[in-house]
This record gives sequence, structure tokens and C-alpha cells, in this order.
Amino acid sequence: MRSSLVAFPNKIDLMDLVFGARSIAIALSAITIALGPADQTPRGPVQRNELTTKYLKVLTTPFDRLATPGSRITLALDITPGPKIHVYAPEQQDYIPVSLKLEPSPDFKASPAKYPPSEPLFLAPINQTAKVYEKPFKIEQEITLARSGALIRRAAAKDTLVITGTLGYQACDDRVCYRPDSLPITWKIGLIPAER
Repeated sequence: MRSSLVAFPNKIDLMDLVFGARSIAIALSAITIALGPADQTPRGPVQRNELTTKYLKVLTTPFDRLATPGSRITLALDITPGPKIHVYAPEQQDYIPVSLKLEPSPDFKASPAKYPPSEPLFLAPINQTAKVYEKPFKIEQEITLARSGALIRRAAAKDTLVITGTLGYQACDDRVCYRPDSLPITWKIGLIPAER
């Protein structure tokens, strides 16, 4: 039986190696352009702050832990009502709804907060159906950081931007509504300089 043999040259041409390496580099560059660059944004440790009241559990989480001046970031509140507790949705008339309000600051501009769709709840004592949250829900708040000289200098020093706000709500169960309350909220975002 005759076996087929592959002949290898005794000498490897240096130019062949150079052209081969160059071809591989071009191919890899083409793949990178086609797929897009990987996300090189540095990420700090996830900053979570859990707050517990008599009627709610609130977890503050920034989607973006680090940000540059001029960038848009999203802040979030994960809210879990206690057993048999509900809070009213913003679109519910004649009741005190849950609300998130940020303290004004020259360091950012806030868009309106985004609330999830509410659920209908029949309230037997008053024979009405209300729009409420009685299951875990999320409020998202988008802000755009300023491009001011002061914030750019703080980013160069890798300072921390502290954002404060208030969560207002009135907790109710199937029989009674409790006294309206508010909860101070804080987010901390690491500032980093923009890439040049």
C-alpha cells in the first residue's frame, strides 16, 4: 500500500513568514471591525444599598457604576412591598402615589422617572378598583451628567458623585392605608475622565 507523503521544504523563506503574519493581522482586524470593539468601560464594584422600612424593602442599584462627564446613566430602585401591602401607581387619581424625586444639582439633568405598568386591585371596603404595585417592581431614573469644568476636574481626580433623592409613598393593606412616608435615597457614582 502506497502512503501519501506531504513534502516540506528544508528552508522556510523569511518573506513567507512576514506575509503570513501580515495576512493574519489583516484578518483579525477585519473581524474586529465586523464584530465591533469589546466594551472596555471599566466597571467598579456594584454599589448596592438596601433600605428596609416597616412596609417596603428598597434596593438602590446603579446600572452604571462609573461615568464620564456628559454621559447618560440609569439609576434604579428595586422595591418589594411587604406581605399584603400595596402602594399606588403614579396614574392612580385621588390617592398618594409612589414617587421618586431627585434633589436638583448642577452636576446632572434628570429625565422623568420611569415606572412599570401597574396592576388593578379591587378594594372591597370602598368598592373600587385601584392601580397599584403589590409585587416587586422597579423604578428607573435616567440622568445626563454635565460637561462643566468643575465636573471634568472632579473626573480627572476620580472623585465620587453623590446623588440624593426621596422616595415618597403611602403603604396600604386590604383594610387600611397607613400614614404617608418618605425615604431618603442615595446613589454613589465613580467619576472617570473621558477617553481622548
